Amino acid sequence: MAHKPAISLNIKNKKFGNHLIFKDFNLEISKGDTIAILGPSGIGKTSLLRILAGIDLEYEGEVLIDGIHPLKAKIPGVLFQEPRLLPWETSLNNIRTINKKITKKRAIELLWEVGLKGFEDFLPWQLSGGMQKRVAFARAISFN
Repeated sequence: MAHKPAISLNIKNKKFGNHLIFKDFNLEISKGDTIAILGPSGIGKTSLLRILAGIDLEYEGEVLIDGIHPLKAKIPGVLFQEPRLLPWETSLNNIRTINKKITKKRAIELLWEVGLKGFEDFLPWQLSGGMQKRVAFARAISFN
């Protein structure tokens, strides 16, 4: 039986503006593998994660997660360096707006798990930077 990678990328061409980020980029990651993506600023680390998360679809090629397109696959959440919270939404709604399938009860539990009990109705500007990152983390793990 042939080995089938959990994640398979075959990106023929990916540009950011006029800048070519990936050309003939191929990567296979098996279930259970741990990888690190390292490199200088502007090399495409975040672009790669955005492609894997199904956020960026502007590329030529094929990306499969467990044999399925990222938009249809069950993928882990992505946590970017900046929290990227919706400024008009509460902590609770920053989770529920992005993950429409999560219940209010589960979103509250996640906020409590990251130490934000009592901050469900706070807007991002009312939270410290660390608290904002914890909301973003709760949002990312809400997909699991």
